[in-house]
Amino acid sequence: MIVIIMRHGNAETRDNDRHLSQRGEGEVLNVAKYLVNKYKITKTISSPKTRAKETLDIILKTINDENLRHEIMLELSDDSEDSAMVLDYVEASTIDSDVVLLVSHIPVVNSLAYEFIRDDVNSYFSFSTANALVLERENGKYKVLEFIDKK
Repeated sequence: MIVIIMRHGNAETRDNDRHLSQRGEGEVLNVAKYLVNKYKITKTISSPKTRAKETLDIILKTINDENLRHEIMLELSDDSEDSAMVLDYVEASTIDSDVVLLVSHIPVVNSLAYEFIRDDVNSYFSFSTANALVLERENGKYKVLEFIDKK
């Protein structure tokens, strides 16, 4: 299984439920094109926050697959810190051939990265807007395939 942890694109204002800016839409579109050309995403899970859903909408339009499974998960909102529950849920609700995209916020993307690759203490990722970390599960552990910054 491949898991892609992605931070939403740049947002317009600093309120809690903000929209993507024009710059953010462009950032996300660049990453979406890259992801679609390299990975066959089979499932998406996003935060319920507007900026995460707008990020996902751009990716879904780029993928253009009506059979793609999608869920909203409160634990991916920036108000939640339950990364272990997200990891358990992803593993319980997917199969080995799945490519799962998680769209969330700071600090959740950092917590998720740590939770998935906690055995690799040398890995640290600084998620700017629309950055994505791609992980692969192999023998029960996750390893880093790449960190995407397509701004």
